[in-house]
Amino acid sequence: MLALLLFAFLLAGIFVFLTQIWCQSRLYGVEAHPRSQPTKRTSAAQRCNEDALRLIFELCSESTLASAGCVCQQWMIPAQKELFSSIASSIPPRRSDALSWALIDAPRLRSYIRRVTIFVVDSDGLKRYSWLRMLPPYTLVSLELNGFPTAALHLELANLLLTSSSLSTLRRLVISRPALGVPGVLEACCSSSFLEHLGVIFLGGPVTHSSSILPFKRNLSRLSLRGPDFVEEMSVLIRACGASLRWLDVELTHWPRSTGYTLLAAALREVPQLEYLYLRWPESHPTPFLDGLSTLLPNLRVLDAGAHVYTATLFSNLPPMLEILRLKYTQLYSAALPNDMVDYAYFPAEAAVAGLSAHSALHTFTLSPSECSFIEFPALVTSRKALRCRIVTPDCVQAKTLDLLGEH
Repeated sequence: MLALLLFAFLLAGIFVFLTQIWCQSRLYGVEAHPRSQPTKRTSAAQRCNEDALRLIFELCSESTLASAGCVCQQWMIPAQKELFSSIASSIPPRRSDALSWALIDAPRLRSYIRRVTIFVVDSDGLKRYSWLRMLPPYTLVSLELNGFPTAALHLELANLLLTSSSLSTLRRLVISRPALGVPGVLEACCSSSFLEHLGVIFLGGPVTHSSSILPFKRNLSRLSLRGPDFVEEMSVLIRACGASLRWLDVELTHWPRSTGYTLLAAALREVPQLEYLYLRWPESHPTPFLDGLSTLLPNLRVLDAGAHVYTATLFSNLPPMLEILRLKYTQLYSAALPNDMVDYAYFPAEAAVAGLSAHSALHTFTLSPSECSFIEFPALVTSRKALRCRIVTPDCVQAKTLDLLGEH
């Protein structure tokens, strides 16, 4: 019996030894059979060039090409598709050069790309994306084009887009206003039957009003706008979306002027079918702008407001179909505050409890503090309504910042 066990262990050891030899020969390009051995050993990096480069710029930038190739030989096609499906803008220049070279020489890897984010500061940086023109049609679904606010650079960005076969089949495009204004770009967006989400970044300065923007195809359901203030051309873009628009994002980096509020209200009046509204802008004192949303947007289901400033009227007059409400606040309102601190009391807690508890459709309320300490809100949490209430801490807010131009 002991002899049989020893014999079995010996056979297992021989099998493991032979398996290791075979694996090493496959990894380094040397066949196990002597008649199939090449006269000169071919490294895995040479046989797997584009995958090796992917590892270098993504995971091990200091590694040699050969060592990266040894690893990439083990990759499966689904893993390669996953890694190449999204090309981010945060790649360091040296690794970006390696990626560019790999994609230019590898049609197979280019066919995997679905999402590309470009942020460049000069023409040299834009040259690293020359492979964008080589992408096959109907593969790229999302493209973000942005750069420093120089007219020449945005013109180059627009020309890169115009010379790409992907322009007519994109489902999501984020682009700066100067690049969108280059002849041919806006027209292509308006006529596209594939475009579902358009994001436009206004960089400030004088804007040429384009009141003659053609209506978008009915597929465009989401529009995202970012800029210093709400300007007339933003209203024109909203109206051009027509009845297909369901989701609107507006992010302003400065306090809106009174004309900005007026323009936005007039634009919302044109799209009563809106279901998702995301607003972000800083405020210094309460404004009644949000109070009239129930009249402007009776079909609104999700409201995410980051103005930090709210009145009691908002909570007593919420849109009737609202299901999710997300707010940021600066301070809680308290009747005990002295008169000289009224300007700092921005959140009417008592009115919020009454209004949210009485709303028939609302099921989720998220309250995010901004630049102030975490607070208790027991009156809302313990109200009779079955409301899922989430009070997030400042740490959570910083860790999970919503990008209004992103995919979510």
